[in-house]
Amino acid sequence: MQQTTADKPRLTYAIQHFDKTGEMRAPYLICKAFVELGWAVDIQTMGTAANAGVELAWGQVPLRKIAGLNKKATLLKLAASLLHKRRQHVVLSFVWDWHCYGLLLAKWLFGSPYALALDTYVHRSGATWRTRLWEAVRYGPLLRNADLILAECPDAFAAAKRYTRRPEVRQVPFCLWQRDLEAIEARWQTEGFAPQREPVILYAGRLVERKRVHDLIAAFSRLAAQFPKWTLEIRGLPDSPEYGQLIAELVSSSGLDEQVRFLPGLSREALYRRYREVSIFALTSEGEGMPTTITEAMFFGGAIVAGISGALAYQLEDGRCGCLHEPGDLEMLTHHLQTLMASQQVREGYMMRARARMLSLLVWERYFPELEARFRRLVVD
Repeated sequence: MQQTTADKPRLTYAIQHFDKTGEMRAPYLICKAFVELGWAVDIQTMGTAANAGVELAWGQVPLRKIAGLNKKATLLKLAASLLHKRRQHVVLSFVWDWHCYGLLLAKWLFGSPYALALDTYVHRSGATWRTRLWEAVRYGPLLRNADLILAECPDAFAAAKRYTRRPEVRQVPFCLWQRDLEAIEARWQTEGFAPQREPVILYAGRLVERKRVHDLIAAFSRLAAQFPKWTLEIRGLPDSPEYGQLIAELVSSSGLDEQVRFLPGLSREALYRRYREVSIFALTSEGEGMPTTITEAMFFGGAIVAGISGALAYQLEDGRCGCLHEPGDLEMLTHHLQTLMASQQVREGYMMRARARMLSLLVWERYFPELEARFRRLVVD
């Protein structure tokens, strides 16, 4: 007898912002996996211009969009939409989102289960006694009453334990599916796509000041004469005309017009192909969490240069799988680039170790069977 939607265990992924690229990001891949295992899954989010016209993620997961007169009203409506009795139904959300208070009230009133994800932006938290007090008030009740907490890295795990002892806390990084990545590689092999790595340093992402692309340009300018065959490829659009002008002028004033290329951003497989073609991937920013771009680059290459923030040191095994520097440390960034640009053997060593760590730590296959079993217990308890 075929199971109807009403009979299936149900997962709602509640997230404040979901845009047209959201389904490609690592946290959302868990939803797709639940669908494949027979769960009824939906994503509940604010309706915005960024997700206008998006009705289904992956062509199968409904996007339930909540609209209001303004942002505050929409957030209240999103929280209220989660405030009901749920049977065979669990909600997963990031702890930071205000709509989690709707989950908390539903737990108090009806016993409705919910799980929280605690990602790595906790590196910005708990710095002073004032912030710890604020966080204990703001997040403590949410964490204490959750049925399950998914902590992305050791720091997030420690933060969850700092605020609560009661719920079950699991250290589960947001991963990629090894099977999907290997299927892409198998298709490339069939197509004959096996490029030699080019002498290119790639940055791919948003162009905002905290990403410190200006540092990457400045460091490259110190090395361009020594390595005339190398180019710096910057893919993405500036968030502001001012920052776009700043980095463009920096390129021109450094005499790098022939060695620095500004190009449009790439998505998913097109970006994966570019990872496979370049020699170095750089993410020199501050204020990161546990970036999916780094996880992807660990699998596809090239050798990684990154600023230390969030969980990057954990992700890259304290520099064993990538060259790390303090954001803004131009001397160390330049040194790392020079070391990698000078030696293919060194680059290949970093790439080999990064791929091995990614496959041992950052693939859903390692965590998902136990995780899905735990979620099933939530809907039958």
